[in-house]
Amino acid sequence: MRATFAKSNFSASELYDVYSKLEKIFGEGNVLFIGGRAVNLLCEKNQRSTHDIDVAVLVPEDKIIDIKRKAIDEGFVILKEKGDMVTSIKTVTHGNKSMQIDLYYDRPISGIPIDYLFKTSIEIEKSQGKETYSFKVANPGVLLVLKYFAYNEADKNNKEKHLDDIKSLLNAYRGIDKFFSEFGDVIEDLFSEENYKLFKENIKSMVFSEILRY
Repeated sequence: MRATFAKSNFSASELYDVYSKLEKIFGEGNVLFIGGRAVNLLCEKNQRSTHDIDVAVLVPEDKIIDIKRKAIDEGFVILKEKGDMVTSIKTVTHGNKSMQIDLYYDRPISGIPIDYLFKTSIEIEKSQGKETYSFKVANPGVLLVLKYFAYNEADKNNKEKHLDDIKSLLNAYRGIDKFFSEFGDVIEDLFSEENYKLFKENIKSMVFSEILRY
């Protein structure tokens, strides 16, 4: 059978199989879902299909050279490299779906250090049948910031998916005020006091403007 290359929604077991393989490569606790897939895991009602997964990873500098060999040993195909670092890999899940994994190492993502992503990350569980799978994902507050910058940096054809993710995050935690009440301290650490207030107002404006369209 040939793998499905269209945008896909991956099951919890498919994601966990890949997550486990990545932990074998980078070490237990050193793999973190970010981006749209993290939103999907956090928000039951948001299941935006995608064929690519964004993953932040921690790896000691002296182990970077081993990553390519380990990835190949785990059955991944190397798509992109930057120096000694493998930055994009591909696999086919047990559900016969093609999955591309983009890896983020030491450079900040939208100005957010990788270490901060891991420091504030959370563990979540997803059930499928009788099985329960555990994943490490970006903190919802940090994820909102990432999605905000992704929206601003995207071209007009790709803005909508980031806005949908922002709305899904806010809805999952019962609206803007409750979201910021729960995760505001994590977000505030990323901004000056003035810029934090501006960020919150911008999020409100984005969501309110979208409501007015309909």
